[in-house]
Amino acid sequence: MKISFSSLFHRKKDLAGPSDGSTKPQLQAPDGMSCAETRAWKARAGEAAHLLQQLDARTKDCNGVNSEHLHLKSLIPPGKAFGFAQRPIRAHLMPGTGNLLMDAPIRKEAHSWAASCIDHRIARVIDLRPPGADGEPSCMDSGKVYQSAPGGLAARFRGINLHGPRSKKPVAQAIKSVGGQVTNTWMEVTLTHLGRPYRPEGASEGGCQRLDWCRVPVKRGNTMSSAQLFALCEHVGSRRLAPGERQAIQCPAHDRHAGALVEAALLLRQWHRSGIDVTGDRSRAVLDACSQVREHGGPELFRQADLTSLLEYCDRLQVVPRDAASLNR
Repeated sequence: MKISFSSLFHRKKDLAGPSDGSTKPQLQAPDGMSCAETRAWKARAGEAAHLLQQLDARTKDCNGVNSEHLHLKSLIPPGKAFGFAQRPIRAHLMPGTGNLLMDAPIRKEAHSWAASCIDHRIARVIDLRPPGADGEPSCMDSGKVYQSAPGGLAARFRGINLHGPRSKKPVAQAIKSVGGQVTNTWMEVTLTHLGRPYRPEGASEGGCQRLDWCRVPVKRGNTMSSAQLFALCEHVGSRRLAPGERQAIQCPAHDRHAGALVEAALLLRQWHRSGIDVTGDRSRAVLDACSQVREHGGPELFRQADLTSLLEYCDRLQVVPRDAASLNR
C-alpha cells in the first residue's frame, strides 16, 4: 500500500523554546565577528526590531495548526517482523523547501530515526546542537550499534569514507566557514532485524541510507552571523539532493530558533536563485520568509537577533548567480 508522506504527519504543539516574558533580553551579536562586523551588524538592529513587530502582527493568529510530527506507526505496522515500540519522530515539514525541522533524535529514538532515514531517504542532516550538546546526546553521535532487547533489532550510525575503503572512524571533512565551526561527515545508517535488512513496504531494497551529516554548533541563546549562514547555505547548495531525497535540520530539544533561521536562509536563497528579488527589498523578503516558516513551524520562532542576521544575509546573496536550473530544492 502506497503511503503519501503528508499522511504521516499530525498536528503537534511547537517546541521552539519557551518564553517566560519576564524581561526583554539584551541583543547579543553572533560569535566570531570582528569589531567592525559587530558594529555593522548592530547598525541593522533597529530595522530588525521594526521587522519583528511586523512579523508578530502578521502571524498573531498563527497557533501552530500546521505544525506536524512524523508518525512511524503507519510505516511499521504492528505484528510485522520489524514491529517495535513506536517513538514518533517529532518534525515540522517545511513546504517551501521540503525540509524537516526537528529535535535531534535521542538514543531512545535510534531505531525510529534509522527507519525514518531509510523510509524518507534522508540524504542530509544539518545538526545545529550547541557545543557539548546540552541535554541527551543524539543517537548519531557515535558509531555504536543500538540493539533492542528482545527482538534483535539493530540500528547503527557509522561514519564512512566515500572516496576509499570504509573507515572504522568517522571521516570528517572541514568546510570553509566564517564565524563558526562547520564540519561534515558522510554517514551510513543501517537497520536490521536478526541480521536481515529493514525494507520499506513495497521496496526491493533497503536496510541502508547514506547521508551527509553537517555539524554546525550554535550556542544556546545565540544566533548565527550572516557570514556563517552564507557559508552553510552555499555548502548545502553545492551538493544538490537527488529527486525524492530529503534534508533534516536538527536542533536541541525545545529550542528550534537556530533551525528556523537556517530554514529561512535556505528559503531566501532558493527564491533568489529562481529569480525573485530578495536583495532589493530585503525587509519584505525576510518578512515573507519568516512568516512562512512561522506558519508551519510555530509562532515563537525568530528573535530580533535572527532577523538582523537575515537582513545582512540578503545582502550577501547578491554574489550568488540566479540560475533556476541549478536550484537546490
